[in-house]
Amino acid sequence: MNLQNSKLTTKPSTALTTTYKVKKGDTLSGIAQKFHTTVSKLKSLNKIKNVNFIRVRQTIKIQAKGQKTTIAAKYHKVVKGDTLWEIAKKNKTTVKKLKSLNKLKSDIIYPGQKIIVK
Repeated sequence: MNLQNSKLTTKPSTALTTTYKVKKGDTLSGIAQKFHTTVSKLKSLNKIKNVNFIRVRQTIKIQAKGQKTTIAAKYHKVVKGDTLWEIAKKNKTTVKKLKSLNKLKSDIIYPGQKIIVK
C-alpha cells in the first residue's frame, strides 16, 4: 500500500496555499466548496477567464483562510487489485466517504489513481 501525506502548516488566520489537479466531472464551484473558498478567489488566483471552463489534469492553486494550524491530506495510490472497500477498511473510513471525497460516481478505480482517504 502506497501512502503519501501532505501537510501545510501556518499560523491561525493566515493564508494556506496548495494545489489541486482537476478530475473528470469537477467544476470550479465544486472545487471551491471542497476547499472552503470561493469561485472568485480561484478565478483570480489562477487567472481563469471563463469559470465554466477548466480542463481535466489542470492544476489549480488553492488559497483559503484557515483557523486550524495544520491541514493534512492523506492519499492512497491505487495498485492492481485494490478495491474501495479494502482501502476504506485500511484507513478506518467508509466507501461512501471515499466516493464523496474523490467525487467518484461508481466503485471503479484504476491502478496509478490517487485516492484521498483523509
